[in-house]
Amino acid sequence: MSSKAVQVQVFALLREENGNRPLEVELEFPLQASQLKAELQRVYPDLAALIGRSRLAVDLEFVQDDQVLTGEHRELALIPPVSGG
Repeated sequence: MSSKAVQVQVFALLREENGNRPLEVELEFPLQASQLKAELQRVYPDLAALIGRSRLAVDLEFVQDDQVLTGEHRELALIPPVSGG
């Protein structure tokens, strides 16, 4: 396992709620996408509900919660649900 500080880009309401800043967290790789989201919820409790409903994208592709992340990515992003017409 290796520890790595990462930034997770956020969009829409998550971005507004976090002052237009990415989320930052120290992670132990490898881990599942669901574990990354759980750690973000722990570090950012005020955003926990929204993080839980968001989808994780790794290098511009959505991943499932059981996807194993190795830390060899260029970009992580959380996309909350959006509505509109």
